[in-house]
Amino acid sequence: MFIAADFEKAHRQLEEILAKPEYGRQTTTLPQFHLPGWMNSSLLEDTMLGIFILFLCCLVLGIGWILLRYWMKRVKKGPVHEETPEQEIPWLEKAERYSGLGDYRFAVRALYHYVLFYTYKRRKLEELPGQTNGEQRDQISQTWPEKASLFCRLSQRFDEIWYGHMRIEPAEYERYLEGAMKFAESGNKDAEE
Repeated sequence: MFIAADFEKAHRQLEEILAKPEYGRQTTTLPQFHLPGWMNSSLLEDTMLGIFILFLCCLVLGIGWILLRYWMKRVKKGPVHEETPEQEIPWLEKAERYSGLGDYRFAVRALYHYVLFYTYKRRKLEELPGQTNGEQRDQISQTWPEKASLFCRLSQRFDEIWYGHMRIEPAEYERYLEGAMKFAESGNKDAEE
């Protein structure tokens, strides 16, 4: 549809109507409006349609982006739980369960986590993500020197068993269990004094 063509057609029809005797005019001269050439084609309609579609796309993307950010913030926050003693992981129970199944390697891992949890609870170690066992041994040497040798033996033995993929026998597990219990018992005596 050409706007200029419709405009010219309307202009001619208006002149014809006004030229009739009932309107009392024989000739009329209406001012001529000339539209620019780019408005004489369907380019204007296509441009307006394109702008409208672009606006709708931007609106939909903007609303989607806002909803996505809102959802991500809600998911990131998640439920907040205070860690209470009832929610602590029962490492000793896990160690017993693994040893009962004959998986002494995982049982030693559970006991080592028990020892670590115990030292975190006593505030002798800082719970830092990515901290290596060697860094933990160094830190215990500074914060709890009287327990450092036992902790270092337990930590090094855990490294050999877990990271060295050693297969261990029940007797070796029992020795590790005794060492972990001795570490926790002697730590409890220190806390009472």
